[in-house]
Amino acid sequence: SDLGTNGLSGHLGNENNISISDRVNKYYKDKFKYFGESFLFGKKKGISIIIDLLIDKNIKDKKNRTNILNENFKEIGLCIGKHSIYK
Repeated sequence: SDLGTNGLSGHLGNENNISISDRVNKYYKDKFKYFGESFLFGKKKGISIIIDLLIDKNIKDKKNRTNILNENFKEIGLCIGKHSIYK
């Protein structure tokens, strides 16, 4: 992803403002019917990221928790990388 390199923090990539559905369909066309995306910046350990996303502190609608616990999702992936702003 170009988020870290370019100091971005949203769901659109820098290159042509590609959305999550565009990215998933580009690389995994017809593999996933349901998919989601959550971000957390500033943590270095996978378990810390997952716990923070599940707790969803200070997020009124609890979108990260809802996303991660979506019963339609059968797989999960986690990526940890450098970010130019959020260490």
